[in-house]
Amino acid sequence: MVDEIWEEEKQKLAETVQQIDEMITYRQNWMKKTKEEAGSGETQAKQRELYEQERENLIKAKPRPYFGRVDFTPEDKADTAETYYIGKMHIPVNHVFSWDADVAELYRNLTCNEYETKKQKRLIKGLVTLRRALSVESTHLIDYTNIYQLPAAGGKPLIVSRKESPLTKALARSKTDQMRDIVETLQPGQYEKIRAGLEQVIIVQGVAGSGKSEIGIHRLAYLLSPQREEVLKPEDVILFGPSQVFLTYISTVLPGLNVPRVRQRTVTDWLRSTLSHGPGRPARDVLQERVLKGSSRNLDKSIIAERLKGTIKMGGVLENHARILKEQYYRNISDIIVNGRIIVKKEQIKRVIRNSHKINLNELRKEISAYVIREVRKIFPATVLRAINKQIEKEISRFWPKVDFLKEYRTLISNKDILTRAAKKKLDDDDIQTLVEYGTKLGKNKLTDLPALCYLDHLLNDRLNRGTSKQRPDYFLHIVVDEAQDVSPLTLQVIKLHSKNNSFTILGDSAQHVLPYVGISDWNEIRKLFPQNTTRMMKAPFSYRPTYEITGFVREILKIADPKAPKPRAYRRHGDKVKFIRSKTQKESIQAIAEDIKGLKARGFQSLAVLCKTTREAAEIHRGLIQAGITDASLLDKQQSSASQVSVGTILISRGLEFDAVLIINAN
Repeated sequence: MVDEIWEEEKQKLAETVQQIDEMITYRQNWMKKTKEEAGSGETQAKQRELYEQERENLIKAKPRPYFGRVDFTPEDKADTAETYYIGKMHIPVNHVFSWDADVAELYRNLTCNEYETKKQKRLIKGLVTLRRALSVESTHLIDYTNIYQLPAAGGKPLIVSRKESPLTKALARSKTDQMRDIVETLQPGQYEKIRAGLEQVIIVQGVAGSGKSEIGIHRLAYLLSPQREEVLKPEDVILFGPSQVFLTYISTVLPGLNVPRVRQRTVTDWLRSTLSHGPGRPARDVLQERVLKGSSRNLDKSIIAERLKGTIKMGGVLENHARILKEQYYRNISDIIVNGRIIVKKEQIKRVIRNSHKINLNELRKEISAYVIREVRKIFPATVLRAINKQIEKEISRFWPKVDFLKEYRTLISNKDILTRAAKKKLDDDDIQTLVEYGTKLGKNKLTDLPALCYLDHLLNDRLNRGTSKQRPDYFLHIVVDEAQDVSPLTLQVIKLHSKNNSFTILGDSAQHVLPYVGISDWNEIRKLFPQNTTRMMKAPFSYRPTYEITGFVREILKIADPKAPKPRAYRRHGDKVKFIRSKTQKESIQAIAEDIKGLKARGFQSLAVLCKTTREAAEIHRGLIQAGITDASLLDKQQSSASQVSVGTILISRGLEFDAVLIINAN
């Protein structure tokens, strides 16, 4: 029996490929024309650039021009059904639209019978009669699945194929060292988050394996899409990830979505780049190993002190301290005297401060200095100005010294009297005592100090208008923060200073908050940072990546470890049950791991991870596996992902990465 659907789709695909070839050829021939034939000037140069980009897009799209089809009958054309094909990018043939086009809403939203055209601001209503997933490889139709079909005579919609869904097939494929784009398998809930309006703060609480990172990346692609009315430029956005290895892992996705590379930074690296000057040496995480080991003297007090530094309350303390300094300096303003002569009276300087729009202490000092220099020039000739400049600066410094954020911060958290004055109603007595006693005990330049240092630097110096280049703007029109549960609230407050329009996508899972001295355990901690009327809390409850059995196991663990944590809902893709293997010694344990790895490889698993608590433990296990014959095992580090089949690293370093199978060492 001939499959009529198969033949129809094969014919449609062949026609599309032929038309793509014709379009590629036309553009190639046009670009071969001489300037005399095609014309010259700016218009022709732009046309040439446009055709070259279109040609490249068509070549990329040709092997898989689309992955879905939707049949739609508009209300105003009740007797005419229109067929739209949905692909990665727009192709101006046979109604092929990109995944981020308005009409794609009909394919993604399983209950949708209307879509809004953003540019024309029209709502198109009608009836969807068919949604079909199409698997195309190298210009050949491989498979199709009818997701939804409305019978011709009306009545209930039918699922006319029980084949394995496209999502299940995609999840079953082996993981690689690169994240894949998910446009073909976007689920309705994911699509809703991706298409949210620009001037909103979207906070996505997504369980492990729910595709949070993919949502963030595809949201950037959607916002940068030329399909939108308000098109952003790559330099207008930034993506923050937990580590360099994670950013390397996801770096290939956006180009695959036909989006230019956007800036991708770790939060720590970016914070350091905003400072007026560096603290001398890189910030260190001195608590991580101690916390993961679970044994250290006065560990609880150190955790409280370091956590306090990243709270919004600490931001309030720093604001109070800057205000106190300003009030103190203002009271101390005195006449400027040069060579025994009053050049500028204190009332004049106070007027400068009152009339200034600046709020940063060091910027106000610059305004005072500029005003005094102008007044001095009215009295002294230019030939003597250089000689008295130092004297003028010394006079200003008597009442308004230049404040170094690094020294001021260290003084603040180590001096109980100064901290108490600044902590008005922000910190209680116990918090103040803990900060003074333990806030500096673990040394200088800790990662936990970085947000507070940056915020104080912003209060003292104008860090937002530094005349930077277009490639490194101080403001952003959209900011994505991934693994946000490990980002302190004060860090988000610093990042918010660099947002022009409060446009954020914040992605995380409070159940994956590992380190107690940093990060967010409750999303209400940060909601107060943003306008309530433009902030949306959204959930991603389905865990697509793990199997049904693993998700069920995770639910049981969370019931014990964190009863209030959001529990993942399993996607019905089955696999092996979670297994425990007990060993009496370290040597026996490593041998068991090696045997397990060999068995998993024999079953076709391509990427395996051995995850440990601490970096020291990971190094020991790695050495042991090499000695046990697993010679392709490599150690994950913070800078680069592993190209090996077997990766050994800590759970923190592996955040966001995907593997076919995972072995967890010394679980308890």
